Amino acid sequence: MKNFWKMEESFGKHFSYAYIDLNNYFADEIFLEKNIEVKFIREMERADSLYRIVFCKVKREDAERLEEAFKILGDKMLLLGHADYLAVCAELEKQLENG
Repeated sequence: MKNFWKMEESFGKHFSYAYIDLNNYFADEIFLEKNIEVKFIREMERADSLYRIVFCKVKREDAERLEEAFKILGDKMLLLGHADYLAVCAELEKQLENG
């Protein structure tokens, strides 16, 4: 399952990412627990969805830890009963591939 995308552009010493989170920001808790400094760029949401796409950047040296945090986020979503999370991620991946 892919719940994040590393963007092609980078900002100097930073990498950019997009990821899918809930409106109550489960990922933020994980970033704090793992002591990962994330700079938030913007968000996209739909009124009919609990989920949002968050765009952020992180220092290059934190990129690997951030990607591990995204994996934890996916597990946390499922453990907390958001069974549709995988389907939402897969649908977005499909839309991105098809342009």
